[in-house]
Amino acid sequence: MPFTKPNLEYQQLGLGEAFDALVDAECVDPAEAARISDVARAALLHMIKTGSAPKIKLATEKDSEQEVLPQWLDPFLNLLTKGWPWRQAAYIAWMASPINSRWPATQEELATKVLGLSSDRVISTWRKKNPSIDRMVGTVQTAELFRWRGDMFAALIQSALTPSYRNHNDRKLMAEMTGDFVPITQLKAMMLKGDFKTNRDTEDLSDEELLQLAGGDFAPLMRKDTDAGPADEPSA
Repeated sequence: MPFTKPNLEYQQLGLGEAFDALVDAECVDPAEAARISDVARAALLHMIKTGSAPKIKLATEKDSEQEVLPQWLDPFLNLLTKGWPWRQAAYIAWMASPINSRWPATQEELATKVLGLSSDRVISTWRKKNPSIDRMVGTVQTAELFRWRGDMFAALIQSALTPSYRNHNDRKLMAEMTGDFVPITQLKAMMLKGDFKTNRDTEDLSDEELLQLAGGDFAPLMRKDTDAGPADEPSA
């Protein structure tokens, strides 16, 4: 079952500034808490802009290591454009990133070293008051699939057009996606369900005949509501 394109928009719940991550609920002076929030936000954005965030070491296929920036920074910026409060956006993006390449390594360090919070307890408060935060973590992970969809199709096309027997499966997949080829197993299932019909039962058809049907020699069966009566049989 394919994923639907994710919606990353923030829905304002009207729960106050403390919930919206503008201030630290554990700070006594709201003005000071807001100042700390502004400083922490500016520091994070500066690290992203200058590329000065701590690098993460990732293993490569050649048994070597490559240093890369934390993978949650780009999703964080995307969530900001969708209206999410900056601290919640950072938490969601961080939580959605791969565990083995997270920076900081723990939620406590994220809260105190990046978000400018006195502890990570306020994060638990956000999650209790707004269940969509946890749902958004999964949504951000799904969004990564759509982010690379164009590159995936480009790689598929390049492989499918390579005239080698090794690329047969990619050519077959591309033909299925364009509707130029329907696998026999899928065709049989569609006919048994009544999505397509012929004058003969599927068990009586040879593989060669099924291949002809897969090439387009079939008649669509127009489904109707139960109260409209059965579909008319095709004329001989």
